[in-house]
Amino acid sequence: MRRAFICVLLTISGCLSAVAATYTVTTTKDGVEGSLRWAVEQASQEEETSIVEFALSSADTVFLDTTIQITSSVKIDGRSNDGGKVVVVPSAEKYVLFDLGKYELDSVVFEHLKFQRRTFKRSINKLEGFANVDSTRGEFVLRDCDFKYLESAIKARGASVDIVIAGCSFDSIVSDCIGRYYENEEESWHTLKLYDSRFSNNMQNVVRGGEVKNTPLLEVNNCLFEKSNYCIMGTSAKMIISKSTFLNSKYEGVNIGCDNQCQAEVYVDSCRILNSGRYGFSCNLDGGEIYLTNCEISGSGQENVTLTRMHYTDNYSKLHMENNVFGSVENGGVGVLLDASHTVVRNNVFYGIEGESKYWGENSFALCDKGSDTLLIEGNSFGFNGEEKSPNKHGDLLLMSETELRYWLDRGYDYVRDPKITIRNNTFLQSSPKAIRMDSLRLNVTISENLFLETKDSAICNVKPLSVPVITNVSKQGDDIIVAGKVDSMATIELFYTSGAPQTAEAFLGRVETEPAGGFSFSIPVENVKDKDGSLCFTATATYPCRATSNLSEVYCATFNDSKIAENVSSKIIVLTPNPVSSYLKTGIAEDVSYQIYSVDGCLVMSGRTVGGTIEVSHLLQGIYWLRLIDGKEVKVAKFIKESTMN
Repeated sequence: MRRAFICVLLTISGCLSAVAATYTVTTTKDGVEGSLRWAVEQASQEEETSIVEFALSSADTVFLDTTIQITSSVKIDGRSNDGGKVVVVPSAEKYVLFDLGKYELDSVVFEHLKFQRRTFKRSINKLEGFANVDSTRGEFVLRDCDFKYLESAIKARGASVDIVIAGCSFDSIVSDCIGRYYENEEESWHTLKLYDSRFSNNMQNVVRGGEVKNTPLLEVNNCLFEKSNYCIMGTSAKMIISKSTFLNSKYEGVNIGCDNQCQAEVYVDSCRILNSGRYGFSCNLDGGEIYLTNCEISGSGQENVTLTRMHYTDNYSKLHMENNVFGSVENGGVGVLLDASHTVVRNNVFYGIEGESKYWGENSFALCDKGSDTLLIEGNSFGFNGEEKSPNKHGDLLLMSETELRYWLDRGYDYVRDPKITIRNNTFLQSSPKAIRMDSLRLNVTISENLFLETKDSAICNVKPLSVPVITNVSKQGDDIIVAGKVDSMATIELFYTSGAPQTAEAFLGRVETEPAGGFSFSIPVENVKDKDGSLCFTATATYPCRATSNLSEVYCATFNDSKIAENVSSKIIVLTPNPVSSYLKTGIAEDVSYQIYSVDGCLVMSGRTVGGTIEVSHLLQGIYWLRLIDGKEVKVAKFIKESTMN
């Protein structure tokens, strides 16, 4: 019967029989009485778990001429007479030190030992290592052991083997530290648990996992991975990685690869992944769920994080990122690249991401979504590092859904054609050139209650030029003025009265949806327009499904000699004071109402509600802005000039 896991980690006396046999190693020679091989062979003849101990000093080195076969449960305790660790080394490079063959072993424990080759040398045959674990069941435990200069540490293919590594050190391992047999890609360990261990200077993977269906659990807690090619390449059904640090990986810190049958659950919490050569954390998650929380990831060569689907199938994938900090990307690429069935990005910090990406063919954004079906971006901070300003040099948020739409439809995969995206309560600092950039007019995007501070170009922009509406005709029919026009595609058109000067809008007159081809028409009662020297002048904007708004259209003026055209519209014109303004803008409206502030190129830079009829605009850059006040169904528009706060 397999003994409980806790019994292996606690004192052996509480789990083993009180009469367990003990065999003592008294010589460094191999194959003689008192040798390590002799002690293990004696222990193998016992029915109960036996103990092998050492009566040697830490200065002694035990040489093994050939592999030692372990055929029964045993605990090998390498504490020396002086409290150190006994060293075990191979005499040659063509064998593993220990072989746990296909025996039903309840438990094999190694503790307080050093295993190493005498010099660091890449082996050609790649046979030399610490142990092959090929048991059909049982627990294999390493505690407080050191491994150095070996070809590999552990290779496993026992479908029911539980491996526990606690307090160990793996240094300069040529091949995988803990890996599977490559003859059969589906064979690996049953569960693998790494606690309080250090992995450094390893030439391949620290952990190379098996197939999901045969490896239910990979757990990593409080471990250090540094200066290795790859740290974790896992495909276990459930992966829990917590309180661990990944430093200076040559290629990738954590790489989790799942095909379209993958149903893995991945939890990465309270980890630091710094200065990875390619990716800090990458995963293809078709059908999987990933939770990335409370982590710091920065300094990666290509992307700090890339979490995307491999195929667009019916498998549901979930991605949740919360309370993380994402810093600079050294050699280009975006800071975080995402794409899942359901994505939540909440309360994260993106700062100082400024790489110029050769991979992308353009400058990098802090956060890029390639087409998540539903996406919530909420409460994040872009451009701050603690109290310091550290803006993302080439932009904050990029939505690329239309690019992915074409890519996957061309390959015959299904795709959600109307992704629902919500961007709210985020703070964007010194975005340059864009805070939010969208590649598509098809996106169903809601942008609300965000704060744009010191935006250097425009806060919200669509890569595709936003078509400006054209007013084609103004005429009078009965007691109504008819304003007709067109725009390139479906949009919401807002009509304004203007004095006739270019890019001026003095009163809001109405809002309509265009026809499918882009045509629109307004019917305005004559009492809602103003006659100025016999002329009526109008201008309009177009707001597209992505919530991006075009510039004002060219002014269209028409002359009417009709006494019924009154000047009642003057009541809808508001006067802002002071204007120009440096800090606080007074609207003259006592009741608090919702407001939106647009730059002259039609991009939303601020929104919220007035406080006592006042809006603080001190953080806006110098320039000309449009203010829209929304009070129920009534909208009032006015222009103001923002001057330097220092004036």
